[in-house]
Amino acid sequence: MRVDPTIEKEIKVILDRLLALYVKADPDALLDIFSDEPDVTIIGTKTDSKYIGLENIKSRFKQIFDLTENISEFNYENLMVSGAESIAWISADINIKISAPDGTIKVFARLTAVFQRLDSEWKISQLHYSMPATFVE
Repeated sequence: MRVDPTIEKEIKVILDRLLALYVKADPDALLDIFSDEPDVTIIGTKTDSKYIGLENIKSRFKQIFDLTENISEFNYENLMVSGAESIAWISADINIKISAPDGTIKVFARLTAVFQRLDSEWKISQLHYSMPATFVE
């Protein structure tokens, strides 16, 4: 069920902040938009890419930022926001451009996330991203 436009706008603000902080490679600031509940989770593309708890999530962000040359662009499209009361969930297509010494790599992925309103603020409780079989140009 689609959420009202006000909630959709609030969720977009958090999603925009997530992508902007990812480009800035700022793991500490990224944690501010995640729930501090012990079961906060990120699931990635590998079989062992499951990170539960803020400390594990922060460690993963640091690993990503250490390995990635330079994320020059990170945006989303086809966003769908649904929800009920203090829970919202999204799905979106994401596009990432990574600058590397031998050129730019374009990555297409899909993103789903669950948001929870905690103390009048939306926080990410669970995030999952995946890449279709043909995800790199």
